[in-house]
Amino acid sequence: MIKPNYMKNRLVEIYSYILLIGLILVSCQERGVGVGTTNAIDISINLDLNKPLKYNDLFKSIQYIPLETESRSLIQSIDKLFVTDSGFLIFDSKQMNILLFNKDGSFIRQIGQKGTGNNEYVYWNDIFFEKSTQLIYAHERYQNRIYVYNLSGVLVNKTKKSRCSFSSFVKSRSGFWVYSCFKKPYNYDGYNLLLLDDSLQNVKASFFPQKEFVNATTLSTFFTDNNENSYFFYPSGNKIFKLEQEVPIPYCKVDFGKHTLPYNNILQISNSAEYENLVSNHNYLGDIKSFKTNGKFIYFSFCGTDYNKPVNNYNCLYNVSKDKTYLYENPFIESLKYPVSSMLLQVSGELLIYALYPIVLSGDSFTMLSKDVGKQISEESNPILVIVKSK
Repeated sequence: MIKPNYMKNRLVEIYSYILLIGLILVSCQERGVGVGTTNAIDISINLDLNKPLKYNDLFKSIQYIPLETESRSLIQSIDKLFVTDSGFLIFDSKQMNILLFNKDGSFIRQIGQKGTGNNEYVYWNDIFFEKSTQLIYAHERYQNRIYVYNLSGVLVNKTKKSRCSFSSFVKSRSGFWVYSCFKKPYNYDGYNLLLLDDSLQNVKASFFPQKEFVNATTLSTFFTDNNENSYFFYPSGNKIFKLEQEVPIPYCKVDFGKHTLPYNNILQISNSAEYENLVSNHNYLGDIKSFKTNGKFIYFSFCGTDYNKPVNNYNCLYNVSKDKTYLYENPFIESLKYPVSSMLLQVSGELLIYALYPIVLSGDSFTMLSKDVGKQISEESNPILVIVKSK
């Protein structure tokens, strides 16, 4: 027969143990180590395989869509492009404009009103398009709040001023994932990835802390695919994470071989001088940017990471099923009639979207291109979307 006091003590011990485990798990997630695990895709980078990207190697069809050029639709840069049900949504960060075009490239409208008045904006920092609702989310840096518009340009919502500063974001069912890298306010441990609630007032989860002097970026660190799966990447790591519910799951890992930054050592250093000494003169590679995927292809760019010195920039297009890597520095796709930029803007199913910038053309190219696209093209014309279908 078991004594009652013994059973009581054992139950207390068991409950205490369960509580302790729960606290450890919560603490791990709050400290950024509660990251989910899965079999991530490994992408090996070998600079010896660096060669121009050729159209004939990967693609089987091409379509040119000139974006209408008028005073309200002028584009200086295409920093983000989303495919809507009726056309294309473009974010131009240089002009702080959000522009909407039809599928044929005709201009529809600008989203939002610039100014300092109520419901106006001064500085768009990043935007996100939610396919399921056809809503546009735009982060206003100075007010540090998110405006929400429909495709008709109507402002349908506006959050409170966020309690955390951040550079880029993506909407989720749980709120907003944001890339912060700012210690103040409310992020004193310097987490790179925060999950904020819908009001931008409370931190629900946080991951990947880093020191203030380690590399950061003002570019977007998120991508959302056709199935509304979102991904996170940042310049101080070589993994891309799929954001599932409230946990980042490793999706792929970029292996730079002997050129891989010693990320574990970076976590241990205590000042900028140590960081500069660690990354300088070692030919390290990293600083992953512009990640995109459609399941068949994975695209990203990266560069050398030397300190305060010019570095080479590279693009990578990885064929998942064939485990084949296309690595290239050339800014244009080869074996095409026109100099199409090799920087991928967007993927939409089997379609990959690039851009042709008329400013790089000269001479008879304008005449030929105008004839091919059926519209008059000049050096001042807006970019031309180039939509290719993969083999």
